[in-house]
Order: sequence, then structure tokens, then C-alpha cells
Amino acid sequence: MWQGFYSVLVAPELARHFIEVLIDAGIDVATAAETAAPGKHGFGHAIMFPIARLMKTRKYPVVPVLLNTYYPPNQPTPRRCLEIGRALRRAVESYPSSIRVAIMASGGLSHMVTSGWRCAGANTSPAGTGIGMVLAAWS
Repeated sequence: MWQGFYSVLVAPELARHFIEVLIDAGIDVATAAETAAPGKHGFGHAIMFPIARLMKTRKYPVVPVLLNTYYPPNQPTPRRCLEIGRALRRAVESYPSSIRVAIMASGGLSHMVTSGWRCAGANTSPAGTGIGMVLAAWS
């Protein structure tokens, strides 16, 4: 398992757009701009391992999107995950700036990503422990 401290750039305007589109789609969203002790608490390996592994020294801004697929009682159903994915796609396609967006999925459900999106990735956390989708944006 990957461990360590890794700092990333973020895309706050893109994140705000995602939040607005998701809320307009009837999807409840919780956000966090920072943690109280980033050296102690932060994102888990489902998010950080793919970033560290795939980006290495490249610094593209990201928007981490996490879904609770592990902790009851509010895990989303597969139908809800599909709705969320479709809303994220609408958010990417409707973003007013001309940027390139790459979607990386990791976690217990990432190996189930199928048609419509070109996807390459590895299951970087045990099945059922969560899913992390990281959206990297750059000009």
C-alpha cells in the first residue's frame, strides 16, 4: 500500500462548476477545501495512489470526487452511481473554459467502468472499500 505525503494542485473553478451541476441534477454534495492537519489527515490511497503513480512529478490541477461505497447506511446504489457519473459528464461537457479533462477512477468499483468513456486503470484498493474519481484539468 502507498503511504506518504503528496501535495497536489487543485482546480477550484472546475470544482465549483461540478458542485453546481451536481446540485442542479438533484445530487447532494458535501465539500471540503482543506483539512485541519494535512500532514495527518487527508485523502486516502484510493485518491492519492493513482495521482502519485500516474502523475509522478507532473503537476496538473485535480478535483477529487469521492463516493461512499463502504460505510452504511448511505452507500449509493448502482443506479445512483450512474446518475452521478452522467451528471459529472454533463459538468465536464458544459464547463465554459476550453480545457482537457482526464478521469481516473480507483477503488472497488473502478474496474466496472464501461462503454462511452475510454478508461485505463488499475484497481488500487480492495474491492468494496470505496471509489475515488480524480478529474485532472489543464489547458
